[in-house]
Amino acid sequence: MYEELELWLLKNYETISNIQLGLTYKCNLNCIFCFQKNNFISSYLDFHKFKIILEKIKELNTIKLIELTGGEPFLNPNISDIIELIGNDFQLEITSNGTLVNQKIIEKLKKVNLKSIKISVNAATSETYFKVTGKNILGEL
Repeated sequence: MYEELELWLLKNYETISNIQLGLTYKCNLNCIFCFQKNNFISSYLDFHKFKIILEKIKELNTIKLIELTGGEPFLNPNISDIIELIGNDFQLEITSNGTLVNQKIIEKLKKVNLKSIKISVNAATSETYFKVTGKNILGEL
């Protein structure tokens, strides 16, 4: 897998400035529209594999921004280490449902070159949010 990625990157590296990395397929919500909904892969991007990928990205010297996605990226047990490893070498974007963002994560994000966190809020009322996501937690976001 890494060899194929490396070959593709080497062929296309001059035009690539952003890269998106899925940290897991898992999610703590059950949204009715989600393309990941029926994905039964329950693994995470391993931290060791992430370090290898990040080194390859650094070697390209063209990537300016890394976007972390999922599933829900904050479910990855190594999310703090991943954020720290990205550090200030790249701009960082995270796409999340926002339900797992806590003070510890916020403090970690303050120390890196965070461009944005994209948080999905899929309804304006608690009732609709529950119908869409399967959880009654809109007021906690």
